Amino acid sequence: MMPSTLMVSPSVEDAGLSEASDVLLINMLTKEKLAMTTASPIPAAERMRRHRERRREGMRCLFVELRETEIDALVRHGLLKTETRQDQNAIADALYDYLERTLDPVA
Repeated sequence: MMPSTLMVSPSVEDAGLSEASDVLLINMLTKEKLAMTTASPIPAAERMRRHRERRREGMRCLFVELRETEIDALVRHGLLKTETRQDQNAIADALYDYLERTLDPVA
């Protein structure tokens, strides 16, 4: 269910953002709020099934924290476009490319 009104905090209004920036920020906040309210957790049995399937395929699922300087390095090396540096999927793809280039291929 979409909220009928979205309250913007005074700190956002006082920031002096342009109208386009305001709309973008409000859209981002709305999407984030909807994602938090509509996302349902994956049941434990499904998580375990996926975990075992990845293990059989020789894969691991990890969370990786990157510094801004590491993202800068991906851009410098041509693995990530500057305009996609905030896109998590683009960063993941760039990391995959980096790993494939630097590690020996799986035989």
